[in-house]
Amino acid sequence: MLCGFALSAVAGTTEEANTQARQTILAIMKEQRIPGLQLAVVKDDRIVLSESYGLANVENKVPATRTMRFPLNSATKAFTGVAMMQLAEAGQVDLDAPVSRYLDDLPPAWRAIRVRQLLAHTSGLPDIVNQQGDVEGGSEAAAWRAARALPVSAPPGESFAYNQTNYALLAQIISKQGKMPYERFIAERQFAVARMPLSTFGDSYDLVANAATIYAYASRGTSAPDDGTRLSRWIYAIPYGLWAGGGIQTTADEVAHWLIALSKGHLVSQASLQRMWTPENLNSGANGEWGAGWPVLRTTPELQVASIGGARAAFIVYPEQRLAVVVLTNLAGAHPQRFIPRIAELYKSAPGQASTTAALCVKMRSGEGSACMTFSAPAIKKAEKYGLRLADPFTVVKQKLAQQGWQLDRAYMSEDAPQASASEEMICGRGWDAVCSTAFKRGKERLYLNMSGTNDGMPLISVESGGP
Repeated sequence: MLCGFALSAVAGTTEEANTQARQTILAIMKEQRIPGLQLAVVKDDRIVLSESYGLANVENKVPATRTMRFPLNSATKAFTGVAMMQLAEAGQVDLDAPVSRYLDDLPPAWRAIRVRQLLAHTSGLPDIVNQQGDVEGGSEAAAWRAARALPVSAPPGESFAYNQTNYALLAQIISKQGKMPYERFIAERQFAVARMPLSTFGDSYDLVANAATIYAYASRGTSAPDDGTRLSRWIYAIPYGLWAGGGIQTTADEVAHWLIALSKGHLVSQASLQRMWTPENLNSGANGEWGAGWPVLRTTPELQVASIGGARAAFIVYPEQRLAVVVLTNLAGAHPQRFIPRIAELYKSAPGQASTTAALCVKMRSGEGSACMTFSAPAIKKAEKYGLRLADPFTVVKQKLAQQGWQLDRAYMSEDAPQASASEEMICGRGWDAVCSTAFKRGKERLYLNMSGTNDGMPLISVESGGP
């Protein structure tokens, strides 16, 4: 059963990719016996495919639709990471500060742990849940008493060790510093901004309307001859205090909207995004496995970050490709992070709007690393006139123009008095908030690369030439 339609699909190669994506997903569902699934693909900040397949409830033959809620489970942690960055940008949290600055009555061994180490699972804290994912002692209060009595597993920053205690503490920090309950902070600061009206919180025990039933083929320990191979309901519990680590229920379509809002800077700045997607350093200097709320799958040859939950939900972001793939299923054990790369590969070879946009990557004076800016089709044609590829680094642009007699004149912002500069590391010293220009001169001619922080939050670039 298939429900859905392509959204803002780019003709040609993207349509071909959509067709192949459908075929691939249906084949995987058949192979893995996945009852129901939602798929969303984001390319160049547009949802190019959003569809649902199969059944949300098998026994009652309820079809999976694009508006059916699926649990994110631990993929919720990416939203918590964004929430912490929002508080950091507002000056309400210092990620380098010890946890004890924000939370009272912590065990002595917990007090020096840094907030960023909670986000990256390098705190060394004991886990508040057992290996089955259940809270110890049967209640949250009992689980906290048990966890606080345990020794730490390692000194802070010594090693990566995934656990739920980290995010339970982050929920408390968000509630205290944000001056509202965690779930309300996420709803107001992220769901509302990214247009996610269906997104909510809950688990198998909560009465969540239009929610998919979760299944598994795992053994239930019975004497039935087909135990371990038959489809059964999978009951999972995410207590209220652990929602920051796994409580969101949403749709693939709404996660896609959230990823677009994140890319466009509507939730956090590009600097915060870069920090979230940078692996946390261990004490040894080696990279940990996570950034701030996000597993970092790969840093070279291109960055890949993800969020994965419950062995049934995942989304992977490929920033350099301007691509993200979201897959939510109702089968524990589907592990969509394993087959998402097959879907992504279809769109890497389908450049979408590459014929009408390109990017110029430059080094920012502010020390925030590289930044890529989108150019429109007229700018591309103008750039081609001067032998430029707008994907060239700024140093290459400068060299190519120098071969034609152009020399760097100045780089400035419209809100500042124009300032002379010979620095190849500056095109816009303060980010995206004002018009920036880098001027080249050749005799009495001038060539300008202009950037304006308009166009729905994305940089709008033009290339102009003229007199002095």
